[in-house]
Amino acid sequence: MSINRMDLANGYWLSSLSADDTLSLVAALADGVVQRTTDNVPHPYTLEDAKWWVDHRAKRLEENKGIEVEFAIRAPDGTAVGSVGASGHIPGIGHKAEIGYWIATSHSRKGITTAALSRFVEYAFAELGLERMFAKVYASNIGSCRVLEKNGFLLEGRLRQHVLLAGKLEDDLVYGLLRVDWQQARG
Repeated sequence: MSINRMDLANGYWLSSLSADDTLSLVAALADGVVQRTTDNVPHPYTLEDAKWWVDHRAKRLEENKGIEVEFAIRAPDGTAVGSVGASGHIPGIGHKAEIGYWIATSHSRKGITTAALSRFVEYAFAELGLERMFAKVYASNIGSCRVLEKNGFLLEGRLRQHVLLAGKLEDDLVYGLLRVDWQQARG
């Protein structure tokens, strides 16, 4: 199902991507900061990249029989300023999913990413029926580690010299969250 709106804090919200989001995605990714913390987003991020991503997500939504697995993080004015989800997950297949998220630099350090991941975790356990979620983050990306930790994810391992980042080998950290642990933490 295409999701119209899942509210977060401070007027931010989550929803499905739309064709109208291409220009805001390009603007959100223009400074290249997000690209230094992930290997999935090209830099420079062009209008063609944004159109491909929105079209790809629309096709995946159709393939997933209308079940959403990737959301735009929206500013109070509705502009797409980030993303959170499990883009590779196919609903109904498997018990686990790798999750990912990013937010434009101008909206970072406000707790929005933490809130977006919290809302996605709730959705993924309740609506997607997952039993486990995990994420890989660069060891140098302390902010992303904190987002995961604030959402109950536990550090499960270190993949030494796993990624080549700006010409330098870097470790990936693997974080995981089990449904049972999440439920216990919620009381």
